[in-house]
Amino acid sequence: MQDNKKDNRKLGLLLVASLSVIVLIFCVVRLAIYKLTSYKTNKEVEELEEQIKDDQDIMPTIIPSKNATVDTSKPQKKEVLSKYSLLYEQNKDFAGWIRISGTNISYPVMNNESDGEYYLHRNFNKASSDEGLPFIDSRCDINTPSNNIIIYGHNMKNGDMFADLLKYDDPEYLIKHDTISFDTIYEEGTYTIISVLRTDVSEDSTEDFKFYEFIDETVPGEFEAYIRAAKEASLYSIPFDETQITSLLTLSTCEYTKKDGRFVIIAAKNADIIK
Repeated sequence: MQDNKKDNRKLGLLLVASLSVIVLIFCVVRLAIYKLTSYKTNKEVEELEEQIKDDQDIMPTIIPSKNATVDTSKPQKKEVLSKYSLLYEQNKDFAGWIRISGTNISYPVMNNESDGEYYLHRNFNKASSDEGLPFIDSRCDINTPSNNIIIYGHNMKNGDMFADLLKYDDPEYLIKHDTISFDTIYEEGTYTIISVLRTDVSEDSTEDFKFYEFIDETVPGEFEAYIRAAKEASLYSIPFDETQITSLLTLSTCEYTKKDGRFVIIAAKNADIIK
């Protein structure tokens, strides 16, 4: 009887040990796959960035003949910057490139008009990808452009995509990285950060400032009111001159201190930071 108990105990310990080994192997394999996927994604992005031409000139505008009819009721499509022409030819969803010097953020930005979240889990070649790529809110327009361009990106545990945005909760980090370069395929752009905030985008959120609700000014004064609200919502004070601001860039990524939390950076063109 005791021998049976001993045998059962040994068998139980053996099963536990075997299960632990299986779990360990599973975790190691999963980690290896994750690192391999991350390496592959970074390599693909590097290869895409190498295709950006040094030539900064805009491709020559095609001037219609005198006999050609132009529909002036619709905004005319701009010419693609020559340095981005190769990438645009590979994927017509390519909308531009975002960089923040001194961070890991340097990625193509995508815009699929038929499916706003198409690149949530797809790479530049439209293949499945956990990391996805930064993508523009489908309501935004880079041709006109909108008063506010909103870009979403994942917060990856390995520091990829928009993970570095969370470092902006430290005002000292902002001092060293206060400028964002965001070029659309049509024009280059430099933006200065004017607001850093945490928010909650759940349906029952009580947050007063909903960054995702403003795209374009529909009534006079709405743009200025939004800038003031963004300033008030910031985690810390960033003094700036509001009078010269013409357009905004908003970056959003997940953060986990709140239900459906988001960490948001709002930057502005022509913002004179008062230091």
